[in-house]
Amino acid sequence: MSLGGSITRICYRSGSSAVHSSRLNTATSRGQTSSGLIKSFSSVSLLRAELPTDAAAAQPSEASSSPPQSSSPSEEAPSNPFPKVPAGHKIRTLVGTVSHVHTNTAYVEHNEQVWDKRLQKHFKQTAHNLVHDPTSLLRVGDVVRYSVFTPAEKAAREKRRNDILDYEEAKGVNTGRGQSVTRKGFVVPEGKRLVMVGAKLEAIPKRQRNTKGVRFVAREVVSPFGSSVTQRFGTMKKAGWLQDLQKRGFHSYSAARMAALSSTPPTDATVDLTQHAFRERLDKAESAEERSNIFLEILQEHKRHVAEEKAKHGENFVYENLSIPRSLVPAIVGPKWSIRDRLQFESGATIRPAKPVPVPGRYQLKQFDVYGSKEAVDKAKDLIRSNLERELGNIRSAGNWTGEASSSRPARPVQRKRVSNRTKAKKTGAGYKSRRSG
Repeated sequence: MSLGGSITRICYRSGSSAVHSSRLNTATSRGQTSSGLIKSFSSVSLLRAELPTDAAAAQPSEASSSPPQSSSPSEEAPSNPFPKVPAGHKIRTLVGTVSHVHTNTAYVEHNEQVWDKRLQKHFKQTAHNLVHDPTSLLRVGDVVRYSVFTPAEKAAREKRRNDILDYEEAKGVNTGRGQSVTRKGFVVPEGKRLVMVGAKLEAIPKRQRNTKGVRFVAREVVSPFGSSVTQRFGTMKKAGWLQDLQKRGFHSYSAARMAALSSTPPTDATVDLTQHAFRERLDKAESAEERSNIFLEILQEHKRHVAEEKAKHGENFVYENLSIPRSLVPAIVGPKWSIRDRLQFESGATIRPAKPVPVPGRYQLKQFDVYGSKEAVDKAKDLIRSNLERELGNIRSAGNWTGEASSSRPARPVQRKRVSNRTKAKKTGAGYKSRRSG
């Protein structure tokens, strides 16, 4: 008896019929035996897969009865920041190594086998493909998987390109569609470029990669070189945050310290709502006249607020001016004036910026008006001093000064040219008169 098969029949017949029947029965038994073995092994593997390893998992559950999910190589992890191939869309992917990185693009080296008809032989050829990197996360040395654009992606890119060109042409910018005119007046037809041939400028066809543009897009980083893609994404988010602060007028080094200083998020009680409303109006102002009117309202509101505080505190009212180098201003201002609002809330005094004071030195000072009761003003000055000392300590420990000292150069001493007595005499003519008189 075989495993999972049928019982082999043995015939005691004489002659050729017995032999023939025995051969038939043996062949049938072998086929049944092999099929039975396959069934038995498949059943054992299924049982092994269904047997739980834990006693608690031995109880039947509804999740185990659900059909297994199919995992295809085209499916990517949800943490993959690169564009995915649509489900059910078959597309050929290539694998290569990043050799050069540019803005939102990268050159990828891919080894190909090229067939030579004359020699009847395959030769290895390295192709340098320009790949679109929408997230700017690729680094030199990364092994990436990329493919051509899908028809939907091509249509979206072409639509966006045409929208940009239409917008620029509406403003009067020559975008180069059709014909473009160079500075010297040469008309360059579409699809050609100007090159210097001898002593003349000639229009020759553009390169193939320039006419077609970017044909590939990155789909996945197979093996990152150095840091992982997740770490790069977090670093880029932080760099984008610092760059946004730089555009608003804050220094990148001081901006890194702002996060530590403003650890607690500002609540409604700590925010100066009046100044916050004025800042929002200034950000939305479209003309210089509108901004000047808003500044006049700010000055009027400032005078009214000072009069109210003076009437409230009486003789205990104090109004002081603080001059701080502009490089240290972010330490007491913070993103969206969050640190200034927190200092006002903790001290009870009012801290308002004034006009910058130009001084004949290495720094340009920023003036702040601090007013309120004497106790509140003293507490505000102590908090401002502690913030400035902390910022200066951080700068010294890092060995990097973020002020204007790096950009401004010290004045060079004026070197006066020495003039001899004989030259002076020639210019004035005193020596000649003395000689003639003698």
